[in-house]
Amino acid sequence: LFLNLTLDKIDFPPDDDEDDPEQNTDDATKIVLLVSLPVILIAFIVAILLIYIRHRRQRQMRRQLL
Repeated sequence: LFLNLTLDKIDFPPDDDEDDPEQNTDDATKIVLLVSLPVILIAFIVAILLIYIRHRRQRQMRRQLL
């Protein structure tokens, strides 16, 4: 769903622009950024959650030992 939304927002160049390599690479980098940024954000959030859960479990284990 998200990929479809981003692809709709990107206006692809007409076929005449294929001779201009810079234009194509600009569009490619736009697509890569739009796809990779949310992936990086999600991975970051998941990592923080995992660290938080592990930290909380360790604290609970220490309480049980005491």
